[in-house]
Amino acid sequence: MILVRDIRLPLSAGEEHMFFDVLLHLGTLISICVCYWGDIVAMVREVFIVLRGGRRADGTPVQGNLGAARLFLMIVVGTLPLFLVLPINDSVEQLYYITPFIGVALLLTGCMLFVSDRMAPGKRTEKNMRFRDALIIGLCQCVATIPGLSRSGTTISVGCFVGFERKFAVRYAFLLSIPAVLGANLLKLKPCIEVRDGKMGVGKKYRGSFDHCLEAYITDQLSGREDLELSRIFITHSGVEEHTLQVALDTVRRLQPFAEICVTRAGCTISSHCGPGTIGVLFVRKNS
Repeated sequence: MILVRDIRLPLSAGEEHMFFDVLLHLGTLISICVCYWGDIVAMVREVFIVLRGGRRADGTPVQGNLGAARLFLMIVVGTLPLFLVLPINDSVEQLYYITPFIGVALLLTGCMLFVSDRMAPGKRTEKNMRFRDALIIGLCQCVATIPGLSRSGTTISVGCFVGFERKFAVRYAFLLSIPAVLGANLLKLKPCIEVRDGKMGVGKKYRGSFDHCLEAYITDQLSGREDLELSRIFITHSGVEEHTLQVALDTVRRLQPFAEICVTRAGCTISSHCGPGTIGVLFVRKNS
């Protein structure tokens, strides 16, 4: 079996330990969509009006300010800074295992909310908010990927700091979370590819940093097994970083006393189908 670095397929039930987490985030998205369904519909409708050159489907021109279309544009601008997090995502996720750090971050969230609640209410809405307001909130949303900092608490507080109306600050923060939450959870899925009865398919899905998922994947394959032929095991990959390969080697050595560990590069079939960042362990079971 092999582990693929990431996947961008629709979510499925998967394993039980993943199922609750997936449902939790899916429930968040559904709740936001239900609460702000009117805004979502208005944004879609007005974006199409803009694409048609300011005309409705029947060809009649639209008069006045297309506030929902402008709100959609500001959400796009506010989402763009999240791409800055992708190169350091695995490093940021390691902070989840530092409990004191998370405690301090939670205190900072509380302080931000305390201060923003006592600020004079602003007057900006989607009709007069600035591009720099969206960028500032988007950059702060990047910072809020740090464990312990509330994403919504941070973006709402910063919205108040830049002069948003309180209700609009809440509205913009939650609408901004739709692409953020959906994209973040899809990018964190690392599926195990299994071959059973001669057919290849997606098996258990792991979530978190790649090194953490790799350790969990190898543990699932080797831990506590007495049916393994311990003369040799292969670690095959399509191109991974050296420290990731070391994680695989250390985990295998910790779990089973294999006489020989062979590290090899995957051939064209695996490499072309799964792409770079794919790694797997290959072993032989004893004859039953």
